[in-house]
Amino acid sequence: MLENIISLVKDQVTDKISGEADIPADKKTEVAQTTTSSIIEGLKNQMTPENMSALKSMLGGGAAQEGNTAEIRQNGITQGVESNVVSSLTSKTGLSAATATKIAALVVPAVIAVFARKAKNGGSSGFDIGSLVGAFTGSGSSSTGGGKGIMDMVGKFFGK
Repeated sequence: MLENIISLVKDQVTDKISGEADIPADKKTEVAQTTTSSIIEGLKNQMTPENMSALKSMLGGGAAQEGNTAEIRQNGITQGVESNVVSSLTSKTGLSAATATKIAALVVPAVIAVFARKAKNGGSSGFDIGSLVGAFTGSGSSSTGGGKGIMDMVGKFFGK
């Protein structure tokens, strides 16, 4: 499950930033890695007992499943993840706050929309809200990898 999550995030990030003129060519790989890690970390940080109903509502709601990025961005969970991405991009890659904010606003809602669509069709793909939460929080089975080593898996996914 974690490999699927990381792959989904990485694919969305790479797709969304590939044509961004504000990212220097020599930093695109670093920006993609940092953005992917930051989204995973941000989602993991948002998976608290207090946020579970909001998370399930967001992933199960029509706006996310339909890809309505404006509505997705209004969600507190999305805002928390975007903030994590902006902070990481500015501190780790040296991007300006404006560029980092632009990337976060472009990528995070797209990732959440993909998760929502996958969760909606979870029965066929094995990707449902419960397994997603379990993967991030560490309550998943050993086959999902649990959430305890999710950042280690992100590093391995990028060959680090």
